[in-house]
Amino acid sequence: MEDKRIVDLYWERSERAIVETKLKYGSRCMYIANHILKNQEDAEECENDTYWTIWKLIPPQRPEFLGAFITKIVRNLSLKKLEYNQAKKRKMEPIAEMEELSHFMRLHNDVNEAMEVSILTECINQFLMQEKKENRVIFLRKYWYFESNEEIARRYDMTEARVKGTLFRSRKRLRRYLEKEGWYV
Repeated sequence: MEDKRIVDLYWERSERAIVETKLKYGSRCMYIANHILKNQEDAEECENDTYWTIWKLIPPQRPEFLGAFITKIVRNLSLKKLEYNQAKKRKMEPIAEMEELSHFMRLHNDVNEAMEVSILTECINQFLMQEKKENRVIFLRKYWYFESNEEIARRYDMTEARVKGTLFRSRKRLRRYLEKEGWYV
């Protein structure tokens, strides 16, 4: 079913919207949640929470790109669940990976933080659009989908060393780009 029709079903408050969403995007939701949480039960819980969240958000929202809308929701819910699960243990693997990027970005904990995050996100998107496709894909697989270097290497038939090198050079270029844009501390 087309995304527009699925969104229309949500606006009609038809429970069929959830069924169609699960049919079309369920495997993508589980893939993302599993990569972040590495626990089947928690991933299933996040998938179900994703459908509930979509139900609450549509209406009033009418997402233009339903797949991206759903992906963002499941990713955020999974990261929150991971943080909750690891609160006592500390050092969450995906969060640790994000630390590779965060040490050179400045954000303030005040009312402007949400706006700064939005601007920073746009800045990173602009940087990624300038990257070669292979570098961009590897970067997103690592920092959006939280795939390991080994998984990325296997997926694109390359060595782990090449993946590591590509990520290292991409982070260096990102640092210079963010420095130029005033984000580097």
